[in-house]
Amino acid sequence: MAEEPYPTIAEAVELFLAAPEQDPLATPETHRTYRTALRAFLRFLQESDQVPSPTETTDSLGVGILRAFYVWLLEQEPEHAPGEKLSDATVATYLAAVTSLLRFLELRLGDTSKLTFTVDQARDRVGEVPTGRIVRRPPSRIPLVITYYDKLPLPTGTAPRQIKRRLDILRNRAILHVLYSTGCRISEVAALNRSDVEEGYADEALIVSRKGRRREVKERHVYFTPEAQAAMRAYLAARDDHVSALFVSHRAKNPERRRRLSTRSIWQVVKDAGKAVGVPEVMPHHFRHYRGSVLLEQGLSLAQVQEVLGHESVDTTRRTYIHLDRGKLKADVLAHSPSPAELARELEQRGKRSGG
Repeated sequence: MAEEPYPTIAEAVELFLAAPEQDPLATPETHRTYRTALRAFLRFLQESDQVPSPTETTDSLGVGILRAFYVWLLEQEPEHAPGEKLSDATVATYLAAVTSLLRFLELRLGDTSKLTFTVDQARDRVGEVPTGRIVRRPPSRIPLVITYYDKLPLPTGTAPRQIKRRLDILRNRAILHVLYSTGCRISEVAALNRSDVEEGYADEALIVSRKGRRREVKERHVYFTPEAQAAMRAYLAARDDHVSALFVSHRAKNPERRRRLSTRSIWQVVKDAGKAVGVPEVMPHHFRHYRGSVLLEQGLSLAQVQEVLGHESVDTTRRTYIHLDRGKLKADVLAHSPSPAELARELEQRGKRSGG
């Protein structure tokens, strides 16, 4: 069989990663990030039907490849936080890695790769890479999800299975109310400790996270509604352990060996509630968007919602809730728009006062 004239896409990725000098300004950390990004790119090619597979040659890549990868990234979840979405910075970095790969093929391999388009053409198909993402509005029936576990009867028996079921329901009630009340990310809820919420009596908590390449510490306050406080107190009062984590698994026979609930388990709590009330598409991050929407509709400013949700800038908040921001702007403008006749009468009254 004749040898393929061009490398496969998977081979091209390895050639690119083996040539760090193609970007002399890139740090070792950047190269590690690129390797992770290109693994995701190969997985995208493997999973998607409308693009070539990694085993096909580089000349099979089309001009829409960057755009298709971008759309795919918007639907992916971080391994450490299922139910969340990739951050804007991660999406942009992954796109940059694949763009660098294409430039490598275009400039370094040239005819050897036989790209049928220029990298600039591929980028044009994506458009200017936004710092925000396409945000799908949360399902309007989220309140049904939040209150689902509230309506489940609590087992009253003393058998181990009944005790576990009671604890599970009480915990799940608290999880959904905390997700909504605080607008926290699923990973932030999983990391909460009993001391953070003062056994359910605190009306606020300090969330500490690290962001950016320098892992700078970011702090913000989140707030608990009376419903969230009551749910946490009921859950913690039913616990017979001294484990520090706020939310734990109840599988261990020895209560003191209970483990912190994982983000994947919290994701499942949300999904089970969504399926039960006919909202199977609900995801934990929908609670954040829904909470932000409610706060804006109740009159909070974009800057205040930014502070509650922990967005890097108010621009991110504005892009996320642009549909609500415009609606509020319209209502405010119309509410403060006197008619020309009213303005004319005001001028006349001013003239009379100054003339008198």
